[in-house]
Amino acid sequence: MSISSVKSFAGILLLPLSLLATPQEPGLYDPVEFINQGVNTYEKLDKAKELTGLLEARIEHLLKLKIQDAKDSYKVLGEERFEGKLDELLELINSTQETWKAYAVAAASEEYHGGGTGAGLRYSYTYIDKLIERIKELKIVLK
Repeated sequence: MSISSVKSFAGILLLPLSLLATPQEPGLYDPVEFINQGVNTYEKLDKAKELTGLLEARIEHLLKLKIQDAKDSYKVLGEERFEGKLDELLELINSTQETWKAYAVAAASEEYHGGGTGAGLRYSYTYIDKLIERIKELKIVLK
C-alpha cells in the first residue's frame, strides 16, 4: 500500500469525525450524544465546551443575519419619520441579546447541579439547552 493510499484512507476515516465536530446546525444535535463522545468526565467537559462554542457561534451568525435583515428593510424606507430608527432597532437587537445571555447564565447557574466532578457537566447541559432554545427563537424570527 502506497503512502498516498494510506493518507487517502486516513482522510476517509477522519472526515466523519471532523464533520461531527463542526455541524452545520449544532442546534439539531442531541447534547447527550455529542458530549458522550468523551470517555471520561474531563473529555466530556471538553465536548461540552466544544458544543457550547458551536452553539454560541451559530447564535452570533443568526444575529448577524437579523441585523442585516433590519438594515436591508430600512434601506427601502426613505421617509423622514424613519430617520434614526434603524440605530434604535440595532441597539435594541444587541441589548436584547445581551439580556438574554445574562438570563441564560443566571438560569443555568441557579439550578442545583450537585457536587463532585460532574457538577460542571450538569451545568453545561442546562446552559446548552438554553442555547438551543435561543437558536430556535432566532430561526423563527428570521423566517
